[in-house]
Amino acid sequence: SIKRLKKRFIIRGAAADAFRRLVHPALLARRIGLCAGEVRSDTAAAQLDLFTDPEAEEQARQAREAKAQREHRAQQAVLDIRKKFGGNAIRGKEDLDRLSKEVASLIKDGAKIIMVHGGGPEINAEMERLGLEPKKVAGVRITDDRTLEVAEKVLRGINADVVEAMTSTGVKAIGVPGYHVAAFERRKPYTVTEDGKEVTVDLMNVGDVTEANIEVLEDLLSNGITPIVYPIGEDAEGRHLNVNADTMAAGIAAGIRCREMIQITDVPGILLDVNDPSTLQSELTLEEVDRLIADGTISGGMVPKVEACRKALKAGVSKVRMVNGKDKRTIVSDVMQEGVRHGTVIRE
Repeated sequence: SIKRLKKRFIIRGAAADAFRRLVHPALLARRIGLCAGEVRSDTAAAQLDLFTDPEAEEQARQAREAKAQREHRAQQAVLDIRKKFGGNAIRGKEDLDRLSKEVASLIKDGAKIIMVHGGGPEINAEMERLGLEPKKVAGVRITDDRTLEVAEKVLRGINADVVEAMTSTGVKAIGVPGYHVAAFERRKPYTVTEDGKEVTVDLMNVGDVTEANIEVLEDLLSNGITPIVYPIGEDAEGRHLNVNADTMAAGIAAGIRCREMIQITDVPGILLDVNDPSTLQSELTLEEVDRLIADGTISGGMVPKVEACRKALKAGVSKVRMVNGKDKRTIVSDVMQEGVRHGTVIRE
């Protein structure tokens, strides 16, 4: 229902006006599929009419073309950018306000940006306050039912703060849980490399993106609304899942096949020696990244970040850039300029 959707969305200020325009019942039925009724998707309607309408074949063809055009517009709509930032990179009002103003400037210049955020440090702090012990393997949180409850509550709060910061700059922004813009599946037990060793782990209530909902994203962007996504997914049975923010961002970037993905982190990029900034690698290939994982240079929380980069690159993103969100320079706008050397660029 619309009331249920409103409760799931975190909206404030100008975003509330954008939301009211977005949630017209007929549009919701077509775009998000949360409203019952007689409205059918264009493609489904065309397929049904094949049995009754002599012009159905042409209608079906037009529906397929319309879908392809929507996917193309979605690829162009993000202006080759998908931004992900985490709790370590953007902490405190000063950092968030600085990032929001910079992103707002890009949007006002015509860019259409999808923002994805995490909240690891805040989740850890809340768990410790409640007497719970955070557990991670290869940088990914093991999420039992109680941990999932804490994570979702914390991420909603962070999302509200980001939306408020963006709307204060004049941007129409809306907070969106991952399950409204993508499909997910629960991650099965698998083997990861940690500190150069292979480890098999069951992450429990953790999911991965299987498909981005291009139509919903394109509808938001084309209506001048900036989606701010927090990484909580939902499986086919409706059970919520904790999703690594880097994985969430890469899934969206892969789905819309943007040309560049920007990861805003709390480090300058990939360092051969974490204690020596001069060892920053300005460019790496996936083959070089694999060697650094194998010898333990890339470890811990950096592993899911580079694996997210791999997923995006394999799906058609031409490059992924890691930059330091603590840098006082204009990180996001600078990296869009050719020749500006910030962070680490990873290519296939």
